[in-house]
Amino acid sequence: MPDAIDARLASLTLSGIDIGEFDPSRTDDEGIIADGVTETVVSAEAMQRRTDVDIDLPDSDEEADGLQVALERVEAITVTVTSADRSRERIYRVRLGEPEQAAASELTFDCFRGAVAAGFSHVVYGGGSIEDLVGCAESRHITALCALHEGAYVSYVLGAPEFVNASFRELFPDGLPSLTALTVKSEGPPTADPFLDGDAGDEVLVSSWPQCVRGEIVEGFSLVLYEGGSVDDLEACAGSLGVTALYALSEGEFVSYILGAPEFVNQRFRELYADGLSPIAPLVARSAGPSVASAGTDADAGN
Repeated sequence: MPDAIDARLASLTLSGIDIGEFDPSRTDDEGIIADGVTETVVSAEAMQRRTDVDIDLPDSDEEADGLQVALERVEAITVTVTSADRSRERIYRVRLGEPEQAAASELTFDCFRGAVAAGFSHVVYGGGSIEDLVGCAESRHITALCALHEGAYVSYVLGAPEFVNASFRELFPDGLPSLTALTVKSEGPPTADPFLDGDAGDEVLVSSWPQCVRGEIVEGFSLVLYEGGSVDDLEACAGSLGVTALYALSEGEFVSYILGAPEFVNQRFRELYADGLSPIAPLVARSAGPSVASAGTDADAGN
């Protein structure tokens, strides 16, 4: 990546708050506040020089070293990084809570959520190593997986030589985080969604998202998760984030929703989701503007 457009952080630490090992590609983290901690020092260092780093909360003690943040009534700490040429922006967010709250706000599950059709499908991975991912994919008759990262697809082809999948392994060196949206390819036979009836914990999970989608929206295409709701709610959510079009995969085919288009253009999408979209619904979003980070990475990737 050219230095001038690099809007990543090299490091992020919050004293007295555990966010795990920092990953520059992950823009959403859970922070667990240690017992008795009422104030944290936020330290954020950018990858490149001449990059602007802005923390959304005021310094509670200007005489002390570092940016001191009082934690009373603070639900999240946000760090906005703007590239040297001002063309890109990346937002890192740490959501705060006690250990019990942090555990309740995240769901884990085995393998994939979502139906896998012959052709292409969108699924959500529960998280784990790439070896676990491959085992999961084989059990669902999947031959290739793709993550969308900074507007470009990064693929993993099952059974291919190692160099073919090197970029995917570099993207996820420590495994894939929970709730990573992926596009997958299968020659069949199709397999049904094991969570077809939904999960009661979904409502708890999405209620903790700061925004209506999870994942970073960049210029071009991004794979994100929607909190769920009617098509009208989705349109309002997407419009607020600078999204111009959305794409769902149904039975191996893309179904589009173009914001601002005549009603007949989006008729098929509305018919597909006549009863609304379920929580944690994966969608491809298209945007012509600068990146907007929301809850999660990646993804978070995945998540």
